Amino acid sequence: MTTDADAEDQDEKLFRTNDMCLAAFFRYHGHSTQKAEYRGNSCYWLFIPTQGLYDLYEQFTEGSGLVEPREFNKAFGFIRGEMFEAQTKRRGTK
Repeated sequence: MTTDADAEDQDEKLFRTNDMCLAAFFRYHGHSTQKAEYRGNSCYWLFIPTQGLYDLYEQFTEGSGLVEPREFNKAFGFIRGEMFEAQTKRRGTK
């Protein structure tokens, strides 16, 4: 059985970002979000940390990461949908 404390411990081991474009960049490059959640007024996306993820993070922050615009837009739309789902869960409505 997994407790809330166990789940929080698992979440702490994940890479967490509240940057929607960075989350979409990861998604575009094949990394799946493990969870999207609200903390305070910000939505955070959680990813399994891998060397590839950290390499992508460097590319993103350096501005050297390239994307195909239409495909990136699809990834961004998916991330946006996860944000709205997390917002709905936070409100406790369906």
